[in-house]
Amino acid sequence: MIGSRISTRRIFAIAPILVVSALALAVSPASLTSAASIAPTSTRAPTATVTRTITPTPTKTPSRTVTPSRTPAPTASRTPTATPTVTRTATRTVTTSPTRSTTPTRTVTKTQTPVSGQTATATPLSVTVSNSIPARVQWNANYGYCGEVSFIQAGMFYGQYISQYDARALASPGVAQNLESSQLLIGVNDVATAARMHLTANAWTPQQSPDPTPFLAWVKGNVARGYPVVIGLYTNNYKFDGATSPNAGNSEYDHIVTVTGIQSRGAISNPATYLASDVITIEDHGIWTDPGSTVPPFFFSFPAGTFQATRQQANAPAGPVYSLASDTPNYGIAITGVLDTDRVTLPVRLTSSASSETPDLADNATARPASKPVTLTVTVSNLTPGVAYNLYRYASMAAVPDARFNASAPQAVQKTAFTITSGTTYTTSVTIASSDVAVFRAVPASAS
Repeated sequence: MIGSRISTRRIFAIAPILVVSALALAVSPASLTSAASIAPTSTRAPTATVTRTITPTPTKTPSRTVTPSRTPAPTASRTPTATPTVTRTATRTVTTSPTRSTTPTRTVTKTQTPVSGQTATATPLSVTVSNSIPARVQWNANYGYCGEVSFIQAGMFYGQYISQYDARALASPGVAQNLESSQLLIGVNDVATAARMHLTANAWTPQQSPDPTPFLAWVKGNVARGYPVVIGLYTNNYKFDGATSPNAGNSEYDHIVTVTGIQSRGAISNPATYLASDVITIEDHGIWTDPGSTVPPFFFSFPAGTFQATRQQANAPAGPVYSLASDTPNYGIAITGVLDTDRVTLPVRLTSSASSETPDLADNATARPASKPVTLTVTVSNLTPGVAYNLYRYASMAAVPDARFNASAPQAVQKTAFTITSGTTYTTSVTIASSDVAVFRAVPASAS
């Protein structure tokens, strides 16, 4: 439980950047390089048993002032950006209740690399966990939709699609989306949003003293279990804005990203142990483009030991694009599965024909932009040949049941009965509008 506390925070939005419009959502995983030699670099890369449910009862009055338009172009000649002040009061209660037991797909690679003076068998084992979370592009209007996109990625990981507009509407019901209090923010309304999306979650309880190593161990353990993990990071405001003040930016975090992978030089224990040589991979929703390029790299990998920085270090001209705060408590949430008190659902994964929602939302707009067709590929896994299953599709979050899925069949807009004859997966596709809600649940036909 996180008690009432007052802190400062903002989420920055980047002015529109060039993004390849035809970018495929499914990004091929790429192996991380040795944790001993890796430096903060952008990479094009980047699913565990669910046993926890978070039932939130948050009360919140987030309030913040944000400079909503930024252009990622490193130039020291620009006028320093003023540091906005953000105030929020957030109270939330986290409880656990039954959920399903499923195993999302993930890639785990173990390698041994000889070290000078040692034989290969004496070398510490290198374990790489890469969860299949493709890149997605956020809207930059209205203070930025980074938290919303991270939750969309997590939702698709568990078989459900929702637009950025609807994700924010669930995060802050009844609040106009041009108001900064409407944002989906970790540490404010993340647990409540997960519950409204019928997702289970494990929220990190911010430590009282600034020490990111327990947080990084928590992130490592959840990624290793195959969960999408959402965290807040500092941005390098010198590189993004040309800001010359070492204190530019927010005192807690500037941007929300999705952690997609971890590499460790030793076996990952439970609970996980922090190692400075661990390498963490994040997906930043396309807000940074390297100088001289027109294509965002999306994925970035950092050694855990050098990933940590104070606000001032994070803004260093020679520093990395992103850093994890070492001088203030950290914020994060792991999305661990779907709400299923009967524990009968099968893993469902969605991929999309588009990695972005176009056209973009206009800044200060309160109505959603026009939609476009998008094709979702639906993959159900952990199946047994010869067993009858039902795949349900729901067109609103309000229609999604958390139990008795077959008995609740009338709430679905589509039911597909199927039986596989070989293998362990079933794949189908559906074309919807990008503004639609599409939630899929797969259960045995024999379930209640």
